[in-house]
Amino acid sequence: MTSEASHERGAMTVPETIDLTDGALAPADAAARALDALRASEHRYRTLVRNAPIGYLIAAADGTVLEANDAACALFGVPPAAARTLQPFQYCHPDDKGDLEQVLAELLDGSVDTCQLEHRVIGADGVEHAVATTIARVDGVAPDAETGDNPEHYLVLLRDISQRAEAERALELAQEQTARLARIVETTSDLVGISDHPSGRLTYLNAAARRRFGLDEHEPIDDLTLGDLYTEDSVVRFTDEILGVLDAGDAWNGELRMIGRDGDAIEVWQTITAERDDAGAIVGLAAVGRDVTERRRMETELAYAATHDPLTGLPNRALLIDHLELALAQASRSDDTVAVLFLDLDRFKLVNDSHGHDAGDALLRAVASRIAGVLRPGDTVARLGGDEFVVLCAAVRDEFHALAIAQRVAACIEGASFDLGEIDLELTASIGVALATHHETHPEALLRGADAAMYRAKDHGRARIELFDESMRRRASERAQLAEELAHAVEHDEIRVLYQPVIDPHSGRVTSVEALARWAHPTRGELTPKDFIGLAEDTGLIVGLGLRVLHLACTQAAAWVEAVGDRAPIVHVNLSATQLGAANLADLVAAVVERAGLRPELLCLEITETVVMEDAEAAISTLDRLCKLGVGLAIDDFGTGYSSLSYLRRLPVDTLKIDQSFVDGLGPDPEDSSIVAAIISLARTLELGTIAEGVETAEQLVLLAGLGCSGAQGFLIAEPVPAEALEASLRTGVDLGALGVVDR
Repeated sequence: MTSEASHERGAMTVPETIDLTDGALAPADAAARALDALRASEHRYRTLVRNAPIGYLIAAADGTVLEANDAACALFGVPPAAARTLQPFQYCHPDDKGDLEQVLAELLDGSVDTCQLEHRVIGADGVEHAVATTIARVDGVAPDAETGDNPEHYLVLLRDISQRAEAERALELAQEQTARLARIVETTSDLVGISDHPSGRLTYLNAAARRRFGLDEHEPIDDLTLGDLYTEDSVVRFTDEILGVLDAGDAWNGELRMIGRDGDAIEVWQTITAERDDAGAIVGLAAVGRDVTERRRMETELAYAATHDPLTGLPNRALLIDHLELALAQASRSDDTVAVLFLDLDRFKLVNDSHGHDAGDALLRAVASRIAGVLRPGDTVARLGGDEFVVLCAAVRDEFHALAIAQRVAACIEGASFDLGEIDLELTASIGVALATHHETHPEALLRGADAAMYRAKDHGRARIELFDESMRRRASERAQLAEELAHAVEHDEIRVLYQPVIDPHSGRVTSVEALARWAHPTRGELTPKDFIGLAEDTGLIVGLGLRVLHLACTQAAAWVEAVGDRAPIVHVNLSATQLGAANLADLVAAVVERAGLRPELLCLEITETVVMEDAEAAISTLDRLCKLGVGLAIDDFGTGYSSLSYLRRLPVDTLKIDQSFVDGLGPDPEDSSIVAAIISLARTLELGTIAEGVETAEQLVLLAGLGCSGAQGFLIAEPVPAEALEASLRTGVDLGALGVVDR
């Protein structure tokens, strides 16, 4: 107050005032300046802490936050204004809380003053961070104003290491992947190798490659180069081909020959890539390969099997056609022509039946060897199957030249017997010869011509050579045309069925009928089985044709059951060799019978002796399956084949059909009469029925009845008639006159 009064009266001069002030206020002024400096320092400190990139907070022992900087708030996902409400430990990742609690316990019990750990926090915003945390106990942070106590507080520093953690994890994953790839490379069955370039020195081989090339697991490979593993021709390909592809920036794929542990060449399919330096120059090669040696061997064997006959090793039909196409193309550019010799061994079937299939196979191999031994270089002998061979003469001057070759082939077969161990056989052959005309380009046509000539040789007495001529060409063409027309007829259901009755010679009652196919040809009129069944067999059409006849016959038989009941006859249907040889024959028959709604016992299937004996064991097996269906079985044309009684006893047949050639002589010819009587007696002994075929006179019918024959069939009784005509007689009882019996 005083100072204020003196100032008002103007009692003090300025100098006095200045002096007094300097002396009296100096300590207070220094304290003020120190306080300002302290405040400025604190402000700088707080600004520095608040803006520091490292999270900073002071917390009490109970977790209450006294202060926290912006970085800490950001880590915990809260705004800076909410810093004092933080409960930092609640943001710790659940999986890391155990570690954090252990550290805090050590701090609280005084075991340590400072601790560090890395853990994860999940902020209020849901963002996860990896942090490196340092916690230190500090004193004198916030004394209690009332008690003066100075409780412990904790300084927490939080450094966000998420990027580092991600980088470390990425590195760890990369190392794991590298290790995994290394394990895969080392354990794969593929061959893997790395080499320097251009030295070619090997730097790495995996376990599979070491095994394949005969190297121990830890054997050094520093001295090995590509030339030690690859064949010479493959090394040349590196220079001439592979490096050019790699220089262009592409990987090379292909097959190379390498040297196995035994020094043997192996085929390896490889992918080769280049390793480059920073300048792009190739400094190394990496190859991944697969040993395909065994696959190539199997492919070679399969290719050979697909083109060669397994029994003789000769080319088969497919390879023959290839050779024939090439020969025809070459002949078109020269004055020579091409000849085909089609050869069939005469009576070869007797060899199989008399001496067994092993002897037959041995004979075929011997024949193949002999034929190959007499041919010119460049000629080809092939086996088409069975006892059929074809010789391709790629360059002949004319038919005389071709016939001379055919005579040489025939002579090699007929000139000396075949010694098959304990068996000594003599053999002849029928040979057909066909020459290609200058405009001939179709191998199949040439084969068909030679085949036709061969059949003419057989027809003229066997052991002959026949030359295919224009008349035969014309007949072959007509046959091919007829085959096309037959295929159309089968496909469009143009085949119909007539039925020839079989009667009981004693009562005259119709007991069964034989289903006989008829083809109403548009220009040739109605054709009987002898006109087209052989053709159907040769062309494979017999399968569809036979199935069609079977279906029609079974359907008609079921209709007769509906119409006449117990008077419905058993229907006989003929089976061909092709049908009998089908593995699914029993299934087909069962399906047809079921579809028609026919009782199986009203169907009888006829097979000729010859067909059965072509492969008796297989035939017996098939017939057994048919027998189990409940259908009847009959041997057709019995007496004309060569079945033995032992086979006949094993065949599950019900009926023997006596061939017409024996029935014709019944009565006038004592020998034929004896044969017929013997067959009927044999059948009776074996408890089989008998049907005589081709009965044309009343005398034959009477004699058959007297011999005890159970069935008769022939023009005397009736010609084959449509189902409608037969049904009318079945309704009223059989009238032989109405069916065509002539009173003689």
